Amino acid sequence: MLSSVCCMSLKTYGVVISYLSLILSALATLILSSFIKKNILIFHEVLSDVPFREFIMFILECICYFLVVVNIVSSITMCVGIAKKKHLLMLPWLMNFGLLLLVLNVYFVILGINYILYPHPLSFILKFFIIVAGILALGWFLLYGIYSLFKNIQTYRETPVTAEFQTTFGTTLCH
Repeated sequence: MLSSVCCMSLKTYGVVISYLSLILSALATLILSSFIKKNILIFHEVLSDVPFREFIMFILECICYFLVVVNIVSSITMCVGIAKKKHLLMLPWLMNFGLLLLVLNVYFVILGINYILYPHPLSFILKFFIIVAGILALGWFLLYGIYSLFKNIQTYRETPVTAEFQTTFGTTLCH
C-alpha cells in the first residue's frame, strides 16, 4: 500500500481527490446530459434506422451518466469519511469509481474497435489509444491511492487500545 501520493499525505490526497471528483462529476453531468439529449432526439426521429453499435454506445453513455451523478454524492461521503476517519464512508466512492472505470474501459474498447473497423487515419487511431491509455491509467492510479487511504484508515480504526491511551488514563485492560 502507498504511504503518500504525488508528494502529499494520503489524507490530503483523499480530500483533494474527493473535491476534484465532486467538481469534475458536476461538469461531466452537464456535458453528458447534452450528449444524451442529442442522442434521444436522434433516436426518437429514426428509431428503426439506428445501428446496433450506436445504440450500445448510447446505453454506455447513459450508464456513465448515472455513475457520474452517483459520484457526486459518493464524493461528499468520501470527504466526510476522511475527515471523521470512518473508512466505511469511503466505500461508495471506491465502488462507484471502480465501476465507472470498468464502464469507461468497455466504452473505449468499443470505440477503438469502431475506429479500427471504419476508415480512420492511422495517426488518429494511435493518438486515440495513447490518450485513452493515459486517462485510464491515471484513473486506476487514483483509485489505488484512495484504496490505500481506505486500508490505512481501516487499520487505524481496527488497532487495539494503544499505549498512549493506557498512559493517559493510567490503566491496563484486563481480559
